[in-house]
Amino acid sequence: MAHAILLGDSIFDNRGYVPEGHEVAMQLRSHLGDAHEVTLGARDGSVLADMPAQFREVASLRDASTNQAPTHLVISCGGNDVLGLVGAMQSPVASVLEAAEMLAAWQADFRRGYRAMLQQADACGLRLVCADAGDYSAVSPIEPSSDGGRKIAASIAELLLADETDVVRTVVFGAKALRPGPAG
Repeated sequence: MAHAILLGDSIFDNRGYVPEGHEVAMQLRSHLGDAHEVTLGARDGSVLADMPAQFREVASLRDASTNQAPTHLVISCGGNDVLGLVGAMQSPVASVLEAAEMLAAWQADFRRGYRAMLQQADACGLRLVCADAGDYSAVSPIEPSSDGGRKIAASIAELLLADETDVVRTVVFGAKALRPGPAG
C-alpha cells in the first residue's frame, strides 16, 4: 500500500481554484484507488519558511498500529516566495547595478531556503507536468486547472504505483539547476 503525503502550497491545496471534487488530492485518490492513502499536508499560500512545520506534521503520520511511515513525499513549493517579490521588483532603483545587486540577494535567499527544504525532504517530485496553458486555472494563472490537477495526480499515481516495493531510495525529479550543489 502506498501512502503519499502532498506538501507545499496551492499546487496541491488547490481547492479554492477548481470545482469541488477536482482538487489534486481528490484526483490522486481516484487514480490510486482505495488500497492507497493520500494525505494533504500542503497549504495554500505556504512559502519555504512554512515547510519545516509541514515536515513536522509528516512525522506525526506514522501509523501507530503498524509503525509504518508514509511511503512517498511529493512536494511543490517556492512559487509563493517568488510571488512575494513581485512588488519589490517594481521598486525604483538608482542604477542598474543596484537592481542587479537586489536580484542577486533575492536569488541567494531563495537558494538558501530551497536547499534547506530539500535537505528536509526524503523525496521530491519536481518535474515538468503542466506544460500547456490550459493546465492553469482561469481564477489564478499559477494554480492548476482541473486538467492540470489531473496531470499532476496521474504523474504522482504513476510514481506511487511503480512496482518497486523492495527498493528504498531517495529520488529528486527536476532540473539539474534546482538540485543542491556547491554554494555559488
